Amino acid sequence: MPMFILITGIFSKKNQDIKRILSGYIVPYAIFDSIYVLWCLVVGKESYLLIIIPTYVYWYILCIAIQKMMLSYIKFKSVIFLIVLGIQIGTIFVSEEIWRVLSIGRVVLLFPIFYIGYLIPMEKLHEMRNKKLISLIIGFVSLCTNMILYKIQIVPISGTHDYYTSLAELGIKYIYMITTFGLFISLNALLPENNKVLSRWGRNSLIVYLMHPFFVDVVGHFVRHSVDSDILSAVICIVVSVFITSVLSLDIFRRLYDLCIGKINKALRLVR
Repeated sequence: MPMFILITGIFSKKNQDIKRILSGYIVPYAIFDSIYVLWCLVVGKESYLLIIIPTYVYWYILCIAIQKMMLSYIKFKSVIFLIVLGIQIGTIFVSEEIWRVLSIGRVVLLFPIFYIGYLIPMEKLHEMRNKKLISLIIGFVSLCTNMILYKIQIVPISGTHDYYTSLAELGIKYIYMITTFGLFISLNALLPENNKVLSRWGRNSLIVYLMHPFFVDVVGHFVRHSVDSDILSAVICIVVSVFITSVLSLDIFRRLYDLCIGKINKALRLVR
């Protein structure tokens, strides 16, 4: 998740007005989070019934909406870090339920990696591609660091963006953010340029993100109840992940999404 936040920061260099943030992030969050809550009620899955507490993965879109607002409407960027650090430390003393309200806990926890992405010039990303050996070494060291932390069970991989209760846990999360940046440097050097499939996946990633939880639930239920082998389960999950991403990133789904959300945004007078 820190890498998703980092990449979002890279593509957030233009200041956005409040209407664009509302129409592009807050409205889709409210719609799909509500739909997923209803889905959970139908299939008997635990969920938060209040929209102010995001359900499952939908915290992410709310998180980046607030982070974009922070960059667009707080004039003195250096002050943000003092505020963020203070809130990060302060959230140690609040409950997880409060931490999850409006995804504020994750907003402040992941803001540093978002801001790093925001600061990286596009020219530097292209320069990194020409330094493949150095990039691969950085990526290898970062990956080994992550695997060591995971192996000795200091904090699980999912803990990179989850609730924490001490300064030590917060420090570990910062280590993960640093290694995430190292892994990104390596991947940036390895990925091919102008790949049509990857470009389509990236262009339509919002649709994949909003729709995939429903498919994941169905496949997950099948794997848990029908597959006994861990290796086979892993293979099925990988294959299905590629399939879901490929299908949901088709341009037809993007056009349908734009049509439906566009009408809602027009009704709310967020777009013309």
